[in-house]
Amino acid sequence: MKIVAVRAWLENLPLTKPYTIAYHTTSHATIVFLEVELANGIVGLGAASPFEEVVGETPEQTFTNLQSAQVLDLLKGKDIRHFQQLIKQADILFPHLPGTLAAIDLALHDAFCKWIGISVLDFYGQQQGPLLSSVTIGIKPIAEML
Repeated sequence: MKIVAVRAWLENLPLTKPYTIAYHTTSHATIVFLEVELANGIVGLGAASPFEEVVGETPEQTFTNLQSAQVLDLLKGKDIRHFQQLIKQADILFPHLPGTLAAIDLALHDAFCKWIGISVLDFYGQQQGPLLSSVTIGIKPIAEML
């Protein structure tokens, strides 16, 4: 099944509640989206929200990369069955750009799994229960933080 279209866009999505850390208050998240459309109309969706201070890439850079001729040449007209090879090629084209790679990887996984009719979780199989994660604790009055 061929990839017939690739579309990227950028959105500023409001947070339910703003949070503050030592140097900044954030009230929205900038998300970069990537759609990969297959010839049968299936659309795979990927997204990324890179933070420059953490990964060295901004959402604007990710968006620019996803609109580039390199991404179009990499994906358009290719067979979704070869999605893992496409991800490896993207890693060569965009080394050290985790936002760009995440959006491509997620969109291809989503499109492929929709095409074969299963979830990404079912494709790989659940290996363990929920993972512990870290949460940034913002600067607010103690009662609100608790």
